[in-house]
Amino acid sequence: MVATGHYNTDRHAMWLGGYWGDGDSPQTISSIEAIYDFTIGNASRADIYVILDNHSTADAQQGCADWTKANEFWTAIAPRYANNTTSATRSRTNPTTVAP
Repeated sequence: MVATGHYNTDRHAMWLGGYWGDGDSPQTISSIEAIYDFTIGNASRADIYVILDNHSTADAQQGCADWTKANEFWTAIAPRYANNTTSATRSRTNPTTVAP
């Protein structure tokens, strides 16, 4: 732990497009990289870890994985942070389709 009573890890979820099809604040690879660069830089200085988490979902199916977006996400994000010891990856929070 960084200090008594504090955690040493941040799970930082991002997604491509709008989250759950809401269309608000759509994320792009460039915006995700900028946010992760900022977050990981700060985490490194604070001596904590960051778990990079993909939350990309299919626009019309709330909660269902969008594997095309997931592939695009990890094709860009994984190599960018592969040698960064401050970060770790989590491939998918909910790997199965959620039926309505």
